[in-house]
Amino acid sequence: MTHFTAWEWADFVSGVDAPAVHSAKNTHLDGCSRCRRTVDVLRTVMDLAHREIGYEPPERAIRHAQAIYSLYRPEKSGLVQLIAQLMHDSASAPLPAGIRAEDRLSRHLVYRAESYFLDLQLEYQPSGRVTLIGQLANQEAPGISTANVPVCLMERTTLLATTLCNQLGEFQLECAPSRNLRLHLPLPTAGKQLEIPLSDLDPESRIRLRSSKVVLPRTPRSPSSR
Repeated sequence: MTHFTAWEWADFVSGVDAPAVHSAKNTHLDGCSRCRRTVDVLRTVMDLAHREIGYEPPERAIRHAQAIYSLYRPEKSGLVQLIAQLMHDSASAPLPAGIRAEDRLSRHLVYRAESYFLDLQLEYQPSGRVTLIGQLANQEAPGISTANVPVCLMERTTLLATTLCNQLGEFQLECAPSRNLRLHLPLPTAGKQLEIPLSDLDPESRIRLRSSKVVLPRTPRSPSSR
């Protein structure tokens, strides 16, 4: 028995055959299980292709893809890079009077780039990892939502983690401390991309956890006790 090729069956499934050829193939299928399997596979592929035409990927997936693309193709992303400046660091705040050292299980930082502010809380875990809890806001235009803004955590050129801001502009990520960490927040609608260097998460420069020590005032001794 002479069999038709897969290309010929593709024409059959697509319905582009001449009537006589189509009829001959139908007759062949009646007595050939091998070609029926081929036609079944081709019909399944065609059905999936037809469904793909009407498929719309979730908006979250599109934003993730755009964010990752902008990181690896900055010259073509068209986004103006904004390097955020550190405005506040709780680690540099002086300790209360009488305290020589303090347990630092968390750390609060505030970054600014133009009208954008990033409030970042670092939570140091017993495992040695760090949880980053942040909130992005536009102080000059608080009515502009920062929901669904992609947040990408990079170590040099390696993407470690990514997430999206929620409706309040909040996000959360976790990582191991490193001196080469950066946060990237692409803002395509504004034509900008925020970059926040996190070099202070280097294990050698981070604040070590240590016991609190309280300096008690000395009690003057009475003359009789000398």
